[in-house]
Amino acid sequence: MNGLHKRQSLVAASVTMAVVAPVVWMLLDRMPPYDRIGGTITPESPKPGEWVDVKWIVRVKRDCPANETRNVTRVIIDSTGKINEFAPFEGYFRSMNPQLASADRTELVRTFQLPSSLTPGPARYMSKACFACNPLQYIWPVCVDRPGINFVVSEP
Repeated sequence: MNGLHKRQSLVAASVTMAVVAPVVWMLLDRMPPYDRIGGTITPESPKPGEWVDVKWIVRVKRDCPANETRNVTRVIIDSTGKINEFAPFEGYFRSMNPQLASADRTELVRTFQLPSSLTPGPARYMSKACFACNPLQYIWPVCVDRPGINFVVSEP
């Protein structure tokens, strides 16, 4: 192989590595910005139509922007198995708050009104929040969706 071919091969290999390595890194980067350790709903036995606080205990890992507006979806499955969907909303997570910067665990609190059509009895709240921690994740986001929270809907 002469000198020209060696240089061309070296340039081609360098360009390939400059493109392939970051793409492979982005494909393998699936770590979410936080892990949910657990969650509670307050009050513990709300009535249909009542306002509740969902409090998640989370372990912070890194900062990531939402992968799109309205990146959080939520549902409540009531005692009859009916799925009650909520309108998606924009949720974000930033650990730059000075109180959070040094904490391994922190709380995320969401307040909303339960549907008045919820059937009393056991229910499960589930939500899914998706983020883009690298450019490829705007197409294939990293999502946090576990665990759900079991609670009991009281009689009105």
